[in-house]
Amino acid sequence: MSAYTERSRAISRAALVTVCRILKDSETEYRVIGGCAVLMVLEDSAGERAFDYVGTLDVDIATGDPQSRNALERTLLDAGARPDPNDADRVWIPIKLYGERVEAPVDVVASQLVMIAEASGDIPALPLPALLLSKMRPYGNKGAKGKDGYDAYMLLAHAASSPEKIARAAIEVLPRALAEELLKLTNVFFVMKRRAARDAAMLLRDYHGVNRNEALREAVHLAQRLVQELQRLLGA
Repeated sequence: MSAYTERSRAISRAALVTVCRILKDSETEYRVIGGCAVLMVLEDSAGERAFDYVGTLDVDIATGDPQSRNALERTLLDAGARPDPNDADRVWIPIKLYGERVEAPVDVVASQLVMIAEASGDIPALPLPALLLSKMRPYGNKGAKGKDGYDAYMLLAHAASSPEKIARAAIEVLPRALAEELLKLTNVFFVMKRRAARDAAMLLRDYHGVNRNEALREAVHLAQRLVQELQRLLGA
């Protein structure tokens, strides 16, 4: 049975709202990253388009440095969260879901991507190009999970009107070095080695019932369009 269910999505949504409410008055700058941020970006861009996203099993938030990360964690603990005895980056936050009290995992990490752009709204997510980069970086450091490739594909396919638009946003939002990093990682792991594309195709088959080979070709094609536009814009 899949771990990604309507219940898991509902729990992560409720946890995200709770976390952002707790941190509303915090002076520590933070961003929502991970699957919750992907879900937010996809929903914001969906309009009348209908597509499924499997969701996420936890909430990921990031600060710009370890000291800020510890301060944010302390705020959550003071609000009733409990530390995870087996994971130093994770706390469990109590929420109410359909009248039931449950706990949801919240991972708090430090990331330089937090400082790229100012946040807006009650739920401050990473800007789209930075979010895509955060999903590609695990492939570069050999820590990727299949869900990272799936999330990256969903951003390429649904988060903007075209991959070219994402590329243009990357040039506007990211420092040149990070735009070049996004170009390299996408080219290597979606287009050349295709590991991220295969991961995406596998989950698209398992969760959406699509043909794996067709999904693989589409994932590679979308990534090629992003890569080509970034190469053009960067003069690479």
